[in-house]
Amino acid sequence: MNLAVSIQSYWQPACGPVLRRLWPLVFMLLGNLMCTQSSGAADAVASEYKVKAALLYKLTHFVEWPESSPATTTKEFGICVLGENVFGDILEPLRGRRLKGMAIKVDYYLQSNEVSQTCNLLFISQSKRAFLKDILNSVAGTAVLTISDINDFASQGGMIEFRQEKDSIGFSINLEQARRTGLTIAAPLLQMANVIGHSGG
Repeated sequence: MNLAVSIQSYWQPACGPVLRRLWPLVFMLLGNLMCTQSSGAADAVASEYKVKAALLYKLTHFVEWPESSPATTTKEFGICVLGENVFGDILEPLRGRRLKGMAIKVDYYLQSNEVSQTCNLLFISQSKRAFLKDILNSVAGTAVLTISDINDFASQGGMIEFRQEKDSIGFSINLEQARRTGLTIAAPLLQMANVIGHSGG
């Protein structure tokens, strides 16, 4: 599965050490991954979030939502960002595309109490670190895939944590938390992640 053609305009051939140790993950999740040539710290951050934006989209292909999820009733697949919009307009080309037979909607929220009940995937930005516990409590028990790059996100009850490790990006997955909400994460993704909260079965 390749990233949508409309998004590929953001990417150029892979560059630098940032992704050097990421290739096994890249080829499984992203297919033909590309990144911009960094020319400074700001460009490096921008490139990092281009990769993470692509991962958000591809991760949805390794997760199954229960029939009671928001998408079942709204016929839309909600990709939401809470806090600072670190992605800029990178996610915008996804708006209206089809995912799991549904139209994708993209929403951005500054406050957790504004988050729609129709979010299937919620990315929580670093700017919300101080409020993380309350945010996770507010979506507890609902079929919302929570993702963040906040340190120790998974161990604090988030589902998928992006981890920056020198020149690579890794994953931590709180499998028990996902299972509690009825989400199913496919084995290929689990095999590439640091799985926590796994009691077997």
